[in-house]
Amino acid sequence: MLYLVNWTIPIENRDRIIQRFLKTGGQPPPGVKLVGRWHAMGHMLGFGLAEAENPLDVQRWMLQWTDLMHLQVHPAMTDAEYAPLLAQMLQQAADTPSVSP
Repeated sequence: MLYLVNWTIPIENRDRIIQRFLKTGGQPPPGVKLVGRWHAMGHMLGFGLAEAENPLDVQRWMLQWTDLMHLQVHPAMTDAEYAPLLAQMLQQAADTPSVSP
C-alpha cells in the first residue's frame, strides 16, 4: 500500500532535525520503501511517498521523527486503483431509480 506523508517543522526544532537527517539520511526502517521525498523551498514543510505492506512499519518510521516535527500519514491509491471504484460508483448511481416528489 502507498502512504502520503506530510510534515511541518517547528522553527525551534530546525537545527536538531537537520542534524538527525544528515546523520540518518531520514531512511525508513525495513519493510518501508521510500518512493520519493520533496521539500518546499523557503518553508519548513514537505511530503513524501512511501510503500509498505504493513502499516506498523510506517508507524515505526514516523515514531523516529514525532518528537521533532508534526506528521500526517494518509493511505493513498494510484489512478489505476481508484478509477474502477469511481466507475462502480457512477454505475450504481445510474442503476438507482430516482424518486419524484
